[in-house]
Amino acid sequence: MSVTTLLTKIALERLGYVVPTARLQTEVLPKMEALAERSGYGSLSLFLQAISQMRDTHPHFVSFVDILTINETSFFRQQRQLAMIATNAQRMYQQLKRPIRIWCAACSSGEEAYSLLFLLHEKGVPCEIIGTDIHQPSLRIAKRGTGYPKYRTRNMTPTQLQRFVTVQEQTADVRLEFRDQIQFQYHNLIAHPPPRLGRLSQKQAWDLIVCRNVFIYFSAEQVCTVVRQMQGVLSEQGELWLGVNDTVQGYQSFLERKSQTGFKYFVSKLGDKVNASSISKEKDAQSKDTVWQSVSGAIQREAWQEAEQLLETLYRHPKSDKGRVLTVQGLLRLRQHDFSQAQRQLRKASIHARREPSIPYFLGVIAHKQRQGTIAKTHFTESIQRDVQFWPAQFLLGQYAYKEGQHTVCTAHLSQAKNRLHHPMSNFFQSIYPHLVESVHNNPKDVELLIEHYLSQLD
Repeated sequence: MSVTTLLTKIALERLGYVVPTARLQTEVLPKMEALAERSGYGSLSLFLQAISQMRDTHPHFVSFVDILTINETSFFRQQRQLAMIATNAQRMYQQLKRPIRIWCAACSSGEEAYSLLFLLHEKGVPCEIIGTDIHQPSLRIAKRGTGYPKYRTRNMTPTQLQRFVTVQEQTADVRLEFRDQIQFQYHNLIAHPPPRLGRLSQKQAWDLIVCRNVFIYFSAEQVCTVVRQMQGVLSEQGELWLGVNDTVQGYQSFLERKSQTGFKYFVSKLGDKVNASSISKEKDAQSKDTVWQSVSGAIQREAWQEAEQLLETLYRHPKSDKGRVLTVQGLLRLRQHDFSQAQRQLRKASIHARREPSIPYFLGVIAHKQRQGTIAKTHFTESIQRDVQFWPAQFLLGQYAYKEGQHTVCTAHLSQAKNRLHHPMSNFFQSIYPHLVESVHNNPKDVELLIEHYLSQLD
């Protein structure tokens, strides 16, 4: 695979970003080659292969994103559209009599989110705003709210400058009283479910989602997927605002396009919002399924760091199966022979899935690998107490009994294992990627031969 193909593949799969051809040869590739050299890789190809398995938070991946993204922004950029968004927010507030909830997606270094806050402050509209982005350096600037280049305030009126920012010779700072009024957090539009504000319940959602000048870099299919997820977390009166150059295809079944003074925005179709709660649950399920599919893909590609990052995202999801997530995290650690961390994750998992036999089984496998036979047997015994038909634990207990000369106990365990050997395992067990860990559960045919051998020796 050529470096150009590999680079564009990573950008599309990890970020949903379609690298413009015009930038690829003249700007992106030369910068990537320089970054690969600075990072100590022998070639751009090796660097990109490493990047494909790195966490989003790894410094090299952050630099990779930095080269790809165009963080051109300013306060009150495209201010006529911002003013229209603020006017609609004021109308919502008059109807709802509560703070307006706003998600500024792909907010870069925060100028757009702050601009909306300033406009709503002028109108006397209370609001709760989250700004998200994939570019960590930009998010750090947004959270700090200081050190903006002075030229980025060029669209602000003298009154706004005086009221909302402190201007130095070359830089501008958001005034202290406004800096803590917005939550800024990392978010990948492709890989992560939509964010929640504080502890929003399922029935609460975003009144305004502002996602401007982002989708021009996404594929049409990914735009539709992301927009569908956004629609799922809009409130009943909620509006989705895109940039003037952003286009969406295939939205007609769930969104209605509106136009106001030349600017387009979208609202959910009434038929698609009849039961907002059930839709929200459906979207949550879809977003979880999407991330689990990404976890499967990462594990299949052996992109372990990516898998761990996705699992962290799943763990934060309010409706995630935490027992399953923690178990997979534990197995990933066990695969890396990080036994103490694997034990910690599996013990947490056991709290969430108290009846699942596979969790104490894997704790037993850890003890077995560390030659802690007594502890291993305790865990395997707990496993069959949870489910007497869980054959991997039955077999290993039988094996221990054989070595200890406990023939009656050995026969009982091995007979139980033999009877269940070719029966399908539980859905939970099949969903936690048990092949990550090398143990008897991966080799039922070999286990069958060993059972026959042990039983023949006992006759």
